[in-house]
Amino acid sequence: MQEFFLFGLGTTLLVFGAWLVVTAGSRIAALLGIAPVVIGLTVVAWGTSAPELFVSLVAAWRGNAGLMFGNVVGSNVANVGLILGLAVTLSKVAIDKELIRLEVPLLLAATGIFYLFALDGRLQRLEGAVLMAGLVLFMGLTLRSARSTDEVDRATTAVATAPATTPAATPAATGSGANGQTASGRSDKTLRITRQSLLVVVGVGGLTAGGHLICVAAVDIAERFGASEALIGLLLVAVGTSLPELATTVVAALRGESDLALGNIIGSNLFNLLGVAGPAVLIRPVVIPEQTLHAQLAVMTALTLMVPLIIFKRRVVSRWWGPVLLAAYSLGVVFWLRVGI
Repeated sequence: MQEFFLFGLGTTLLVFGAWLVVTAGSRIAALLGIAPVVIGLTVVAWGTSAPELFVSLVAAWRGNAGLMFGNVVGSNVANVGLILGLAVTLSKVAIDKELIRLEVPLLLAATGIFYLFALDGRLQRLEGAVLMAGLVLFMGLTLRSARSTDEVDRATTAVATAPATTPAATPAATGSGANGQTASGRSDKTLRITRQSLLVVVGVGGLTAGGHLICVAAVDIAERFGASEALIGLLLVAVGTSLPELATTVVAALRGESDLALGNIIGSNLFNLLGVAGPAVLIRPVVIPEQTLHAQLAVMTALTLMVPLIIFKRRVVSRWWGPVLLAAYSLGVVFWLRVGI
């Protein structure tokens, strides 16, 4: 049917746009000499959550409050239950102590604040501003912690690998002059940055177009099958916009980079609550029917509380937690269907 074709096309544009933004943005940051850890916490984190952001912004602009709210809640539920569940099933997931110290407490705090704001069935612009302020705080704390860790690692490496004596380098030895870089080298660097910037623009265009197509198709699908916008947002749209997180997390698990898998999920959920819901509410305040609101929040909170449960006093998340998380996601979906969202 036409609606599902448009939805698939929109999802493809979202994923392709997110990939372009992450790839080109990372290259620009590298060309500018920005530390890799900063790239990961900014460009990559934003890029994998860009589909949720753009779909929610378009939904808010169009007045589809149920779709916007369902997308945020459903994405967080899918990230923990479905995506992390798949990753843990495929491989044991290592637990970074930094997640326990900083990011998991922040996720719990953000979830609690979001729950309290939404409890009356409304999300106002002031509350959206508070959520965005929380995003700024989260990024600031994370970058500060990452830089401190990076500096310690570099200092340790330098001490371990430094030779007994290091001859001083001279301009003549390097052959690059006082500035260490030729005019042609600077020109080539500028050209590469320009090319990557154009790719970022194309990627943002794909995200925008994909978000619009998904919103239009989701509303049409809801009308055709008599489902609510909230249910379509919780299930169909949420899973579609979570494809970048799915790809990133599963690939990380298969490559043995399991610490990235858990960090990606927690970071994405934090961004959804603060950096997706916040801007969307600033565009247009959200009103959610109370009969569906509590069921949505209950499932999201329950899945979020499973995160500290599975990592408490552990170095790895055992693989048997995978089926547990997948079962919890399935039960949440069944509960939504039973209460008639």
